[in-house]
Amino acid sequence: MLRTKKGFTLIELLVVIVIIGILVAIALPNFIKIKTKAREAEIKQNLHAIQLAIERYATDTEGQYPFFLYGGDVYFNIGTIKYFNDWVEVGFAGAKCPFDLFNATWNSEREHTYTHSSVTGGRLSQGTCGTRGYEYGDTLAYEGYMSSYPNNPFLTKKAINIHGEESLQWGDWIPWRGCGGRSGQSMFNIGWAGEGPSLMAYDIDGEADDVIKFEFPGQFYYHPRYSDGACNADHFTAQFNSVVIQNPGTNQVQGLGAVTRPDLVWSHDVAGYDLLGYGDPKTEGMDIDYAIPPRSWYKDYAKRTGYLNNVPEPNPYNTASSLREPRRTPDGIPDYYIIYLSSSQDAKPEGVI
Repeated sequence: MLRTKKGFTLIELLVVIVIIGILVAIALPNFIKIKTKAREAEIKQNLHAIQLAIERYATDTEGQYPFFLYGGDVYFNIGTIKYFNDWVEVGFAGAKCPFDLFNATWNSEREHTYTHSSVTGGRLSQGTCGTRGYEYGDTLAYEGYMSSYPNNPFLTKKAINIHGEESLQWGDWIPWRGCGGRSGQSMFNIGWAGEGPSLMAYDIDGEADDVIKFEFPGQFYYHPRYSDGACNADHFTAQFNSVVIQNPGTNQVQGLGAVTRPDLVWSHDVAGYDLLGYGDPKTEGMDIDYAIPPRSWYKDYAKRTGYLNNVPEPNPYNTASSLREPRRTPDGIPDYYIIYLSSSQDAKPEGVI
């Protein structure tokens, strides 16, 4: 007697597919959350590694902390890529940290001449960028406290085309082009001026002006605090005014709207710092910073002041106070900070607050 083989009916197959779909719908969000938490945990570890390098530097300099941090590596970072050619610049002409070791002069075409005695390569150009003998960068990278900044777990190998060496071939404007080390995956400081961290790519994302869309997860922000009690904007401006620049361009912090008082500066000793790391865009994080009112060239909520509400430091963006008093209450706008570290033992601020 022949037996016919009986398979699944269409109804049974549809039921199985629906059940599998339900299981995937339940499991996938949990998997994504686990993956996000793992990345954020790595960011926290990376930030501790950066802090360790900062503290090692302070040990060697009798307690003085770095004026600024760029991130990346000695070849591809905010300091080297920013102004060696107009079509790869990030930000405004002249918007470069005036405390940069290599900031000897800027020529009329906004290129750095880099006349530091230990540099053998001379002028940096598109052809020489990334080659041996043209090593620049912040104190931690250039002086060997970190050969390169830790990798950002939110970035893939494709980051080389955006934040790495391959990004130099593109003619269009790209936010933070070439600032993430040779691979493009190294962490970099989105508040390189010591304040005003950029959370969004201004107006190129196609979103409405009032849409909060954090676009640089996994990066960090470093803010120096000085022993004389004057704020970073005061010190940035005092140093900016003292550096001989043939084509000064724009003072970055004043361009953001900071009310600066360089006359209050009597010492450039960096006595402490704030170091913060950013998580996933869906993790709104701490609310300890303040959004800078929008200017003509960037969107609503695109930038934060970088002055935290738990630190007794003058806030140059507090235009409601003639004394630039620190703000103490949250503003209700997400800051996306998932970790906050500071100097292990800050010197007590002196002078005018």
